[in-house]
Amino acid sequence: MVSGFVLLSFADARGANAPALVSPFLLIAGYAAIGVGLFLPPAPPAA
Repeated sequence: MVSGFVLLSFADARGANAPALVSPFLLIAGYAAIGVGLFLPPAPPAA
């Protein structure tokens, strides 16, 4: 998710360069990973 925000800082105002096209997908993937992590059961303790 952090990489999406970093790339977003390099995006131009028109949204025509590569960081502007890639960063929204990285942000959505980061938030989706957080959401999935919230609902997964905890891992069993290692023996």
